[in-house]
Amino acid sequence: MSAPPSYDPDVCDLCGETVHDVVLCIALSRGMTSDSRIVPRDLRKVVCESCGLTRDGLRCESQQLQTHYGNSY
Repeated sequence: MSAPPSYDPDVCDLCGETVHDVVLCIALSRGMTSDSRIVPRDLRKVVCESCGLTRDGLRCESQQLQTHYGNSY
């Protein structure tokens, strides 16, 4: 099985645009997932200037994605 691709917040998941604005950045090393679990990571949200999609603004490597979604979802 091949590893899932890493998540790159600099590229919009919806339209592929690379221009975005940071709308929120809180560096407390403590955040919450969509299913209300507290996790050890900062909170950063970006919004695409082209389509308006607001998304996670932190890079996530392949192994992190596999662990997060494989164990938690």
